[in-house]
Amino acid sequence: MALCASSQAVRLAERLASFSVGRYGPSLPLYSSLLKVYSQAKLWNKACDLHTDFERAGITPDTAAYGALIKAAVEDGRQSLARHLFQESKNPDVMNVMSMIRSAGRDRDIAKALSLLGELEQTPEQLDATTYNCALEACVVCGDREAAENLMQKMTKAGHVDVVSYNTYVKLLLATQDHAEVKKTLEDMRNFGIKPNVVTYNSLIKASQQNLRQAWQLVQEMQRAGLEPDAFTCSILAAGLRQSPTSKGLDQILDLMAQGQIGLDEVLLNCLLDVCIRLKEPWRLPELLRRWDTTGLAPSPHACVMLMRAHGHAKNLPEAWRLWRRLLAEDKNLTEDAFMSMVDACLATSDVRSALHVFKESKMWLSGFPRATVAFSLSVKAAMQSQQLAAAVELYEETKGSLRLTAVTYNTLIDALVRSGDLKRAMQLFRDMACQDAGPDLISFSILIKGFSCAGDLETAILLLGQMQAQGIQPDSILFNSILHGCARSQRRALTEEVLADMEKAGVAPSNFTVSILIKLYGRCGDLQAALDVTDTYPKRFGFRLNAQAYTCLMSTCIWSGDLPKAFEAYQHMLEDGCEADGKTYDTLLSGCVKHGEAVRASQVLADGLACPSIRLNREIIESAVVMAHNRGRSDVASEMVGCMTAAGFQPSKCLLGTMSRDPTSASTWRPRRGGGKKPGREVL
Repeated sequence: MALCASSQAVRLAERLASFSVGRYGPSLPLYSSLLKVYSQAKLWNKACDLHTDFERAGITPDTAAYGALIKAAVEDGRQSLARHLFQESKNPDVMNVMSMIRSAGRDRDIAKALSLLGELEQTPEQLDATTYNCALEACVVCGDREAAENLMQKMTKAGHVDVVSYNTYVKLLLATQDHAEVKKTLEDMRNFGIKPNVVTYNSLIKASQQNLRQAWQLVQEMQRAGLEPDAFTCSILAAGLRQSPTSKGLDQILDLMAQGQIGLDEVLLNCLLDVCIRLKEPWRLPELLRRWDTTGLAPSPHACVMLMRAHGHAKNLPEAWRLWRRLLAEDKNLTEDAFMSMVDACLATSDVRSALHVFKESKMWLSGFPRATVAFSLSVKAAMQSQQLAAAVELYEETKGSLRLTAVTYNTLIDALVRSGDLKRAMQLFRDMACQDAGPDLISFSILIKGFSCAGDLETAILLLGQMQAQGIQPDSILFNSILHGCARSQRRALTEEVLADMEKAGVAPSNFTVSILIKLYGRCGDLQAALDVTDTYPKRFGFRLNAQAYTCLMSTCIWSGDLPKAFEAYQHMLEDGCEADGKTYDTLLSGCVKHGEAVRASQVLADGLACPSIRLNREIIESAVVMAHNRGRSDVASEMVGCMTAAGFQPSKCLLGTMSRDPTSASTWRPRRGGGKKPGREVL
């Protein structure tokens, strides 16, 4: 058990103690040894609980055991227990009184702390600087600068000061940011013949965490003074690096550790691992983890949390699972930090299924974890990115009732289900959402309405629109356009007119996208004039200008309706309106010219399109237009178009050049290839 204390092997010590009590019965040496193990591991709550075991076994602690119990009670914040133990010890020694002074400091009772010091001064005991330092620490904890100054003066006159005294007093001055007084105190310290030590510099470095350049200057000053930085120095520097981590800063810390042969402790390990993860440099993690393994220290539950996360980012998920199993076996209550770290480890390896298992194993604690909702959202996001919708849905079913999900998370799941075509499951989640405090919002309704509209179920889409308006949610143009788009695809002209009336009644103005939808609808219904009327009346009525997409849609409808001149009229109106054509516009007009055999117009469109370097045209459509001109006997126009292509950087394909070299009459002759099945003319195109 003594070896367990030095290596902090708490679990082994507890098994040894349990075995010893069962075989030989409880004893003072046994409980004292276990108390030492808990104290070494800073498990103050377990150390305090041993007092009950002492009482149950009828064993009276000795002076050392009382001292350890009192210290544990003070550290654990159980001041009433500390006072009870102090009184129970009857003849407390100086160490126990010092623990009570610390307890008074924790209680913010500086008068009590100084009173206890005064009682000690009245005893025959020879007090030293350690005892006075304990009272000075109480002044610092209480933030009582006046009491600290008076006590420091008293200690200096009596010669009861050492480096710890000055370090404690400097800590108070740094807390109040009185840097001038800090400088003066350090001068007094040197004048008194006491040199600053590593702790002194560590306090100064910690106060400079926000200014890492100044912190490193202090490190250099420390080294010039012949003092070597320790693990705490490196931990302070690493903690300061967390806010704005850099690879250079991390390399500096690792170099400092290598120069001073500084070993890892839990605090330093946690800081370094956290910086590596924040820097997104997982390749550094395996070496740090290997160095930790060489220490032989058993990690505390807090260290296990960071180690799980680090192993996940180092792509060593089995080791993270081993630590997770250990935590579940040792602790009756899972902590939120452990849960979040394990989920993070799984997601770092893109293993959504493993994250799902973590949620399942933690189900009984989820309701008490405020950040579990965040972990759920991150898991769903990872599932969407890796296209594992089934895992996301299973995770939802597993945690339903345990978590209060946000509207954003519900909407993410509903959107994924709609995109996959599972509208039935999406509606089920929508109903679950309606039972939550958040409830469906504009985005929720928009996702479902668009999904049902695209699926052709316009009745359900309009029903959802009515439900949405009944709940006081104002629909926007995007939502109405989704329904109109569904109407256009189904050629439901009458229903379109009703939706437009509802749109105007709701005060939602049509947009260019609305106009494009209506143009497509009327074109499919064979009413080109209605499409032209929309482009003429809507911009004037609702105060907007048609954009390139709306004009292009109109040109496409005109071509589809067999009226190429109208398409070119729309093109002319577009240019006169100051609207710049895009690649889609020119591709549409060229395709129309090919369809209607208009070689000259195709040449004009190609020249306009190639005159704009920023516009990219479809090579296949361009070459189809050239072939069309050639086949219609306009080789001059075809050659002109090839010249425009070459000047613009388009190199004609070998197939096109071969077609141009043949006679137009023979070029249009189609000969079936072996296997047949193609229509005449496909070979040329």
